[in-house]
Amino acid sequence: MSGRYSVIPEKMGEAVRKANSQMSVTTNLLTWCAVHGSLQMAMRHPDFPATTRAMLAVFVEQLGAALVESGFFTAETLQESIEREKVFHARKITQND
Repeated sequence: MSGRYSVIPEKMGEAVRKANSQMSVTTNLLTWCAVHGSLQMAMRHPDFPATTRAMLAVFVEQLGAALVESGFFTAETLQESIEREKVFHARKITQND
């Protein structure tokens, strides 16, 4: 099973039907900042699934924009965060060559 969880096949249909459902979570901006940074770090892990990374990258981008809109992040702070991720990914690609 290589350390990953699998969905029980007979329950997969219900999970797929629910997958596009909307969900709201309310918390303070400091927690959202922690979520933003934690997701960025998690997506760096080499075993992080590419399909999940692509989906979460959109969420992290939207969350970053919301943190700027709220005034918690400045546009410059968010841009620095984005640039750090670009540098990390560029190093990772170089190391894998």
